[in-house]
Amino acid sequence: MILKISAPKRASCAAAFFLLATVLVAVGILALPARAQPLQPVKIGVVRLTGSVPIYIAADKGYFNDQGLDPQLIWFEASAALPVAIASGDIDFGSAAFTGALFNIGAKGGLKMIASQLRDAPGYHLNALMATKEAYRAGFTRIADLPGKRIGMTTVGSSMHYTIALLAKKYGFELSGVTLVPLQTLGNLNSAFAGGQIDGGVIAAAAAKQFEADGSGKIIAWTGDEAPWQVGAQITRPGLITEHPDEVAKFIRAYQSGIRAYQTAVSFSAAGALAKGPGYDEIVAIIGKYLNIGPDKVADIFPSFDPVGALDITNVKDQVAFYQGAGMVDKSADVDAMLDLSFLNATNR
Repeated sequence: MILKISAPKRASCAAAFFLLATVLVAVGILALPARAQPLQPVKIGVVRLTGSVPIYIAADKGYFNDQGLDPQLIWFEASAALPVAIASGDIDFGSAAFTGALFNIGAKGGLKMIASQLRDAPGYHLNALMATKEAYRAGFTRIADLPGKRIGMTTVGSSMHYTIALLAKKYGFELSGVTLVPLQTLGNLNSAFAGGQIDGGVIAAAAAKQFEADGSGKIIAWTGDEAPWQVGAQITRPGLITEHPDEVAKFIRAYQSGIRAYQTAVSFSAAGALAKGPGYDEIVAIIGKYLNIGPDKVADIFPSFDPVGALDITNVKDQVAFYQGAGMVDKSADVDAMLDLSFLNATNR
């Protein structure tokens, strides 16, 4: 028997086949793996120092990628250049030590502080006050011997400048009695120290250890043991906060993840003994990679960070007052107006 299908029935069958095909296509599309969203490039200004350790870790371990960001590290020779780069839009974020330039640009509305950078704290080796071998032999062996000496630093109004001022205040001598020699970059500072062109300097920990090991100089004191303070902040331009607050929140989440990974792997007892936690060797390797030093040197320069990136605002205001008193920061500078710490709650825990 031959089954004949009437026109209406043929139409119903066609519709059914079309519906079935549509469902199968839809199921096939859903079964395909989701296409990854492109990462948002962000330019992050850093100086090759320990202040940016959580950023190095976050970049290396993919924490920025997890937030949808593609971190592009832009290297600077001195921290004083970072605020200028933020204000001009050359970078999106900066891991910057406090300087007169930072506070002046902040006072003009050119940047916002969104989290802390490292702290110079007791038991941690961030910077050392060092004497060259010739100056040490000539009697420069104590902090109190600073007056009359030529002391190298990066720039006028830099964190090194403020460190020497803290030592002067603690030991009761006038800062004006010390001849401060601005050498603009860390490379120039280290070269001048090694060549004996200055009597001493505030030297970053890795270089300080090397200079003492090769006999170029002597460490007189670790500055964090003498005068603890908040060294810097994570900064961005106000326009980025206004236009892309989600991007700022993602940056902070990645940064906080970097801090947590570091503090999980590295901690110190009350007596100052190093305790190695999970991931210690990996974290050491990352720090060494970004600072261009061997893993065996890293344990000498572990920095201190607030667990969530909170900022010591009282100390920041003290620094602004110092620079204002020295005529390097405008009297109108208002620290509170330079802050936007609201993103610190944007954790990924």
